[in-house]
Amino acid sequence: MSAATRETCRLFRPPARAVIVHTSLLFSIDAINALCESLLNVSALGLSLSGASRIPFLGLLSVGFDSPVIFPLQHLRVPSFPKLQACLDSVKTSLLQSLSCDDSDSIGELFQSVLGEVLNQHHEQSATFHQLAGYLPQLEVIVITPMRENEARSVLSRAVQSVDLQMVKKIQLVCIGKEETDVVNDYNGGDAMGLSEDQESAQANSHGSEADEDDVLDVISVTPGVLQFDSIFKQWLQDDSTEREHVHIYIPSGSRSSATMALKCDIIERMLPSQQLPGAHHFSIHPATSDALSKGAPRSSAGSMSLSKSSSSSASAGQLAQDSQRPHHLSCIATVKNSGICDSVTFGTPLLLRPTACWRLDWEELECNQQRFSALTQLLSDQSEGLILAQEVVLPGIAALTSLKPVAHFLAMACQSSSALLVKPIANGDIVLPSDDATAACTQPAPEHVDVLRNSLQQVSEVCHAVVKVASCARINVLVQLSNFLTFHYLPMEPENLTRWLVPCCTQACQAKLECMALCP
Repeated sequence: MSAATRETCRLFRPPARAVIVHTSLLFSIDAINALCESLLNVSALGLSLSGASRIPFLGLLSVGFDSPVIFPLQHLRVPSFPKLQACLDSVKTSLLQSLSCDDSDSIGELFQSVLGEVLNQHHEQSATFHQLAGYLPQLEVIVITPMRENEARSVLSRAVQSVDLQMVKKIQLVCIGKEETDVVNDYNGGDAMGLSEDQESAQANSHGSEADEDDVLDVISVTPGVLQFDSIFKQWLQDDSTEREHVHIYIPSGSRSSATMALKCDIIERMLPSQQLPGAHHFSIHPATSDALSKGAPRSSAGSMSLSKSSSSSASAGQLAQDSQRPHHLSCIATVKNSGICDSVTFGTPLLLRPTACWRLDWEELECNQQRFSALTQLLSDQSEGLILAQEVVLPGIAALTSLKPVAHFLAMACQSSSALLVKPIANGDIVLPSDDATAACTQPAPEHVDVLRNSLQQVSEVCHAVVKVASCARINVLVQLSNFLTFHYLPMEPENLTRWLVPCCTQACQAKLECMALCP
């Protein structure tokens, strides 16, 4: 393992995850199909990302099925993906044929047995996990059940008490909600389990405190559906570790001293990095000039992507040249109000579109195109609307396997000061990550902290005008340093010529320094 890989593993340590599906008569066919489809899609997305694996270890087990182990806890790799796909296909058929209804005693024993099986697999594979990942991952268990929340919490709390939770990071209990029509055929709900409503409530309260003491049980309720399951499984792709902070924001302390305060923050990704996706360069647009520079320049930019780049490193130069000459065909599929646009779903480099001045077109066509473009920008500006543009992308090697084609989406907004369109790529739902900001409670700060930050921001605003003055001086210094670099590295000079050039350059640098000192005493 390389030093860079070890450093990445040290900073990002996702746990091993085991999904336990509780099969019963309450689990509908649509819910099982949605569960399998979502788990397969998120697993494929995690395997497609470059860099450190975000889903390194995965297992799938069942409560109520003949064989509890469906997909043993193992290292999730691309070669093992067909096996996972086959296991999920068998789940959709086999589980439907063996849906079981257990009483409260047997279901608790089954949960305890399956949890013990997961812990045993994690213990047996610990040496392998440490060798593959460079660290010993904790275990995160996701239990998906159609039972009601109080009932499921009570059963799982009893099962948790009899297992060793030393290496367990979290147990997430996902309760699948039911439609109102399903409640009538719910074989009398808690009565079939031998529990009345009052008994369920008392039992949940008696064991709820014990689960809270363990601080590992997290209970949520969702309605069955692919999008709902995606919001749960996509949390695996986020770094939720609390081993270190990610960002320090330094703000003046607000006092006369030169000390600064540091606000320590965690980074929450709103979308997956587009550059880590296969064929990511197909989902943004760039002019042919920047595309040619990015291909021919010896230095590469990590953020440079182009639709005309080939997705294969072995593509011929002729194919690359042909691709760079093709215009991008964007189809308008919808309009959107500017007030409804969130910057968190846009990414990449913003570009401006203006009417073409290509000399190959006829004069009449150029004039008509310019008039129509100006009319479009004027209407969008007057109505405060933007355009949603789409382009089908053909990835080599994928078109032969499926009829589905990926689509790149873009947002086009009218510029206020000129007849141009501002275009930015839009993230689709596949790479957008779930966020709990909308439901997270806002902490009310203490008054003394509010006063300190108010003084700090006031101090920042007072020195803002000095920063503007320094910016002009910094620009002069940057230009002088850049000219020095270009001259010394790329212009061979004789000593006497170098002396004649160096004296005025030093004089200019000294003059710039004096101007800076005069502006900022």
